[in-house]
Amino acid sequence: MKEKFCTIYLVRHGVTQANVLKKTQRPSEPLNATGFKQAQKIAKKFAKLHFAAAYSSDLMRAKQTAETIAKTRKLEVSLTKMLRERFPNLKYGESLHDRKDLQEIYKKYLKLSPDKQWQTSIWGGESNEEVVGRAFTYLRGLAEINQGKTILVVTHSAAMKILLAHLGYLKRGDVEKYVFKNTGYAILQSDGLSFNVKRVVGLVLKKVIV
Repeated sequence: MKEKFCTIYLVRHGVTQANVLKKTQRPSEPLNATGFKQAQKIAKKFAKLHFAAAYSSDLMRAKQTAETIAKTRKLEVSLTKMLRERFPNLKYGESLHDRKDLQEIYKKYLKLSPDKQWQTSIWGGESNEEVVGRAFTYLRGLAEINQGKTILVVTHSAAMKILLAHLGYLKRGDVEKYVFKNTGYAILQSDGLSFNVKRVVGLVLKKVIV
């Protein structure tokens, strides 16, 4: 039975300077020096795993992380917009620390019911429901074509939290309470239809700015 399952290592990218400054990031935002070290460290941690394929968000920070992990295995990384971070519809370089109006919008969002939060975008970008619509559909497709194999998938913190909430590991209303540490990861198993969350590493409570 187990050979029918695809094992997915779902990994958050390494840290960027925008992460450090807690600002929104450009698509071309690269890993900083610490981020590259984190990617190299997780590559070593996964050294005994045989990844049959590697996939990544096409945003630079995820791409660089995936390539760092995949290069020792001589794997090409397949890039896709389907694994991108939840789109916030904010200008690049903006921060909740700097904008009282954004903080007020976020406060109102957090007061919504869990189901309403799921369907509502925070600042006019993507809702959690929309993120699941693209990212989960893509993961299901990967699981179908990689049955019996182990694959690497590099993406982003919010996307990972939303996927875990969709799978029932987190409550919908708890998505904003947590963050994945850089290069934190989740291990999933799937036959392309059902998914099991086998292990989660680096998911921690965060400080909510309100």
